[in-house]
Amino acid sequence: MEAPFELPRFMGRWYVLANIPTVFDKDTVNNMEDYTLDEAGKTVDVNFTYYSKDLKKKSELKQRAAVKNEAGTEWAISPKLGVYLPLGIPYLIVYCAEDYSTTIIGVPDRSYVWIMARTPTVEAALQEELIRKTQAMGYDISKLVVVPQTWTDVQAIDGAEAPEEVR
Repeated sequence: MEAPFELPRFMGRWYVLANIPTVFDKDTVNNMEDYTLDEAGKTVDVNFTYYSKDLKKKSELKQRAAVKNEAGTEWAISPKLGVYLPLGIPYLIVYCAEDYSTTIIGVPDRSYVWIMARTPTVEAALQEELIRKTQAMGYDISKLVVVPQTWTDVQAIDGAEAPEEVR
């Protein structure tokens, strides 16, 4: 990333607009990530939540990330499957809008990427611009999948509420 980055400002909820899916988020909807920074500013707890396409199953994947660089844009993620696995999967914040409204997260080998926003949807022109940025960074957008955000349909599932933006 070229612009200065404020890790604490990056924390909070992000909705996945599009991705090159992993085994966890393939064929899912309403994907979102919640980030929480520890007091020392060196560890980020990540809660990835997603739903099955039929909206009948909500799943969560808890992860913990060690912040690896001074800028706060390189993380090493360890998923929790019973315990946190010491995998240290590289996670890069490759783009963040100046107002922290949109972001692009990737991995170094460009096999996975997530385009996210603070709201469940963005204007089509903005989403296309983010996809172009993703392509310009070397990610294969032919593998990119738009993630449906259908929150009005899941208000009653597992106590989930539709985000304020769509109520």
